[in-house]
Parts: sequence; structure tokens; C-alpha cells
Amino acid sequence: MTKLRHITQKATYKISNMTVRTRLIVLTILGLAITMAIWGWIQLRVLDVILVEQQVKRLHDLAETVSTYYQRFPSGRGLSALDDTIEYHVNSDERLMRIDLFSVVNGEIEYIVGAGRIPYEWPENAISSAIEKLKTERIELNTEGGPALGLLYPFIAEKDTQVFVGVIVFSQSRLEILTRAKRLLLFSTMGLLFAIIFVLALSYRWLIGRPLGVIIDTIDDFQAGKYVRRIPITRLDEWGQMADHFNLMADEIERVLARNLELQRNLEERVQEATHKWFNCSNR
Repeated sequence: MTKLRHITQKATYKISNMTVRTRLIVLTILGLAITMAIWGWIQLRVLDVILVEQQVKRLHDLAETVSTYYQRFPSGRGLSALDDTIEYHVNSDERLMRIDLFSVVNGEIEYIVGAGRIPYEWPENAISSAIEKLKTERIELNTEGGPALGLLYPFIAEKDTQVFVGVIVFSQSRLEILTRAKRLLLFSTMGLLFAIIFVLALSYRWLIGRPLGVIIDTIDDFQAGKYVRRIPITRLDEWGQMADHFNLMADEIERVLARNLELQRNLEERVQEATHKWFNCSNR
């Protein structure tokens, strides 16, 4: 506890001995760093949401196309042609991992057609959730080929049979974009931070250094007996307010000194008169 108090006192002492310029730079760096970190995190989150939405839209359109074709040609040559089309589509697009078409009958999953680069079994909880809600289910996946995004697209086929289209696309490109965005955001943030600090350091003399020097010189002259000196700052900011207050105080001090000097002069004259009268009376 004593050691912690000593460290706290030491840190407080160091902070209290910092110049205004150093404190201003430190507070600026901290404030900008925190603000830019929060802003950067928000920007990356928004970018990630946009990229995911684009992928989901693409998966949704693809799943809707497969479901539409299946509802028109649910058997025979239609399924054979659909299987060939899915396989060709998966092989021609490196971003696609799988396209599966399966149905759920009495809680059992029955595979219909599909193709994929990597073997994968859809999670039962995701299928159960899609069955209950009968809504599109989006899933973040970790596969052998890396991170991926899956989409379960349910629809009702003939004879009230629930059919699902499962589409999986690799998310590596999205992660690469986010990584590049993080790097670019970091470099741009550091550059902006250094630029602001540079401008702040240059403007310190005009904002603080010069007015402070004028005030200190005037106060030193005033203490040395030059009571007619005033702070020649007519700005409307805090320095101007300080100058006005000092000048008013200096005027009041000058008036008090003038009155004291006048009283002292009158007192000396009276003493001289009294001394002169006493001297004349003594000679008689």
C-alpha cells in the first residue's frame, strides 16, 4: 500500500511539473488516440457488415435460383441437369465451397443433389432453427478450407415437403479486405495524429507562448516599480480577460499609491509647518 502511494505521488509530482505545452500535447495525443480508436472500430464494423451483407445477398440469389429450378423440375432429368449445373458452378467459382439441396422428412435429412470442394455436414441446430422459423439462416463457419459463411434457404416444395438449399462461400477475401482496411486505417490515423501534433506545436507560440511572455514581462516590470506598464492584449479570449483584470488591478494600485504619496506629501508639509512654528516660538 505504501509502495503504491509512493508511485502515485511520484506520478502526480511528474505531472504537476509538466509545462502547459507538454500537458496539452499529452492530453491531445490521448484524446485523439481514444477518439480515433473508437472511430476506427466503428468503421471496421460497418465495413464488415457491408461485406457480409454483400455475400449474403449473393448466396441468397444463388439459393433462390436453385430452389426455383428445383420446384419446376423436381425429378428425373431436371435433377440430373441441376446436379451438373451446381457442380459446374462450384468448380468455376473458387469462392464457392458447397451448394447442397436436401429435404427434411420426419426429422430426417435426405440429400437430393449438390457439389462441393470440401466435405461438410450442416449443423443440426441450424437446420432445426430454420425448420422452426422457416426463415433464411445465416451461419459463420470454420472449415478445413478456412473461415466461411453459410446460408440455409428453406422453402416448401410439393406435398408440403420442406426443402433446403445450403450454400457456403469462403470468407477469406472478406478477412483480407478487413486486414488491409485495418492496416490502412492504422497508417492514416498515425499520419493524421502526427500532423495534428505538428500543427499544435507550431501554433503553441501564437496561442500560448507569446501572450504568456508579454504578461510575464509586464508583471516583472510592475514589480520593479514601473507602475505605468499595462498588458497590451486586447483580444476577446482568456488572455484578453486576464489582461483586462490585471490592468484594472494595476490602475487601482496606481491610484492607491498616488493617494498614499499625496497623503505622505501633506503629512511632510504639516510636519515642516509645525516644526517651523515650534522653532519660532522657541526663539522668542
